Parts: sequence; structure tokens; C-alpha cells
Amino acid sequence: MKVVYFDFGEARILYGSAASMILGSNEVYIIRPNNKIQKVIKKRVEVVIGNSKKNEINSVEIIEIPVKFRVGSLASYVYNDSFALEDVLVKIKPHVIITGSNNWFLAKKISKNLKIPLIFWDIVVPSLFKLSIFIKDAKIYSRLFTAPIGFIHTMFIGIFSDYIITNDIFTESIFKKMKIKTVRTVLPTYTKFVEENAYAEFLDQKKEDSNYLDISTKNYVMSLMTIDKSIPTYRIELKSLDFLKEVAIKLPDMNFVIVGASILDLDEPDNYINIKNIHFLGKIYDDLQLSQIYKNAKCVLCPLYVPGFMNRLFEAFFYGKAIIATLLPKKYYPGLSSKNILFVNGSDEAAEKIEQMNDSEIRKRIENGAIEYYNNYFSPEKHKGDMNEIFTYLGVNYDK
Repeated sequence: MKVVYFDFGEARILYGSAASMILGSNEVYIIRPNNKIQKVIKKRVEVVIGNSKKNEINSVEIIEIPVKFRVGSLASYVYNDSFALEDVLVKIKPHVIITGSNNWFLAKKISKNLKIPLIFWDIVVPSLFKLSIFIKDAKIYSRLFTAPIGFIHTMFIGIFSDYIITNDIFTESIFKKMKIKTVRTVLPTYTKFVEENAYAEFLDQKKEDSNYLDISTKNYVMSLMTIDKSIPTYRIELKSLDFLKEVAIKLPDMNFVIVGASILDLDEPDNYINIKNIHFLGKIYDDLQLSQIYKNAKCVLCPLYVPGFMNRLFEAFFYGKAIIATLLPKKYYPGLSSKNILFVNGSDEAAEKIEQMNDSEIRKRIENGAIEYYNNYFSPEKHKGDMNEIFTYLGVNYDK
């Protein structure tokens, strides 16, 4: 079967799904509409799927298509100027198209012309159901207007898609309450990029040298946070950072390593710079380096306050780490228990659980539970099976 993914901006999820479908002997293509190029560009990206203990490398084909309109706009539906896109897809003759909201109008147009099913992959929890967080914690009062509009837009896309994939059970329940029944929670599978700069290139970022710290022999807990003064979730991420800060103060002999943010990303760095056991490594695009940081960490602390930050959780499960998290994920992900993740109510309990990780038997038990959870819910085989069931429902023959 031939599957086309229209780029929806989540590298780990997109490439993980594509590589999983290749396991089923399908032909898989990722289409990236690009208004910065003049001709069609084809390339392959090698990624690792499986889990950190047992994995394999798959090669995913990428086709970048020149377009004149702004990607993600309504013009991508009504303004027919992407002849290269039409030509490429007619030659591929896909059986199904999978897309997110950014390129939905364009994908809808193509699926209608080719008379094939369109699957909408809704990655995040609708903003309307995160409104209180954005108002109370982030002070973004404009969401009072934009969140309802965004919700209507999402429901519109859902209604006019042939099927909807979501990443959490809460979003699935929302669609079903809106009487949209062709929806299913399909958890993604994690992927690593083989080439050193591949992840940075996907994000259109230059690879930056992180503030690399020789932590290979140090006792440390790792956290992943995206702290950036320019993004709407900045104040909410500070809430996560303050949680970590409270834990770090309680455990002065334990180091806390933060990936995804540097001290320069903070409005008030003086609140954190004097805490000697907190280390900001900045953004890391090299998956080999990131793997080493996970490998050497005693455990992973996930103070999550915003629904939809999937990468932080399933990345830690992929690496088979003992995870300590706030209670939020319980609401969104199926089957989580104290066997595979440790939930905490506050910083005191988090510090207590981290100290328990000094007991190698306790830590190993939670790590084994994390690997088991990943294999049961996030594995490429599980993902491929779920996708194939959806294709069968849509009347598409899978596995050529």
C-alpha cells in the first residue's frame, strides 16, 4: 500500500509513524510543501525505531514540493498553483493521505481529486480545554477569543475528514461528544535521527553547540523543558522549572540537568543561576548526544502542567528510564500505573521518590515497567497494527 504523509510539524511523531508503516512493507512518502524552493527535491532520512534495547534503522523518503501560497493557509485549497504537487502525487498514486491541521486544506483538495481517504492527525488537546491554564498561569487573555475559534476550526476539519487520529484518550472523547465517531487514539512511536544534523534540518534550525557538561560520571536527574520568552507557554514552563527548583533545593547533593533551555532563555535568570546543582544544557539536536544524556541519568523528572506535551513522556519511555511525573498524564494516556511511572503530588514527594532511585533494585523495577509500557503502547508494531485497523475500516488494502 502507498501512504502519503503531509508534513504536520512533529518530527518524532511523523517519522516514527512513517517508519513503522514501512515495517509492514508499505511504500511511504512524506510530502513537505515548501514556499522557499523552486523545484521538487527528493531525499531520504534514516531513523531508528523500536526501543532503546532493541531497534532497527529505516529509511524514509521525503519529497519537498515548491508552492507559492503560505503553507497552512486557506489559499492552499482555493489557489491552484502547485502543479508539481499534483504531478508527484498522480505518479505515486497513494491509497491514503495523512495530515495535520497545517496542510489540511491542501491535503483535502488532493484527496478529493484522487478520490482517496483523508486522515486528520490531531496531535494536541484543543486549546479550549486548556483555556484555564493559559488564562491563570500564562496570562494570555487573547485565548478567550482564539480558543473557541480554534475549537470550531478543529471540529470543522474533523467533520470533513474521513477519519481522525488523536494522541490521547481525552481528545478522542471530545470528538465523540461532538458526535464524530470516526476517531481513535493511536499513540505515536518514538524515533531517533541517525544523521547528526537531521533533526535540526527538519526544524529549519541551525545546529547550536549546547552548553555541554561532562555529566557522564555525575549523579543527576534529567528534565526536558522548552523555555523560551517568545512562546505562549513560557510562564507555564516556568511553573515546571520552579517545581524542579524546589526539588533541587531539597536535594543539594543531586544534580538536575535541563535539556531544551539555557539560562539565557529566562527573563529572571538570577532566580536560578545561584542554585549550583541545576545545569541548563540548552537545545540539543544531536540524537547521539541526547541518547547519552538519557543513558547516564538516574531518572527523568517530568513536571507536566500543559496537556499535549507528548514527547517528554514517550521519549523517556523509549529510553527505558524511571519516570517521576506530576499527575496530569493520568488523564490523557491509557494504562499508566505505579508499575511503570511514579506520580507525585508535589516537590516533597518528588524529592522522596528521587531518593528512592538510589536503590538500584527499585530503580530497575520502574525502568523495566517503563520498557514494558513502551512496548505495549508505543511500539512500532502496536502503532502499525492500529493504523492498519483504521485502513481496513476505510476500505484500504494494507501491506502490499
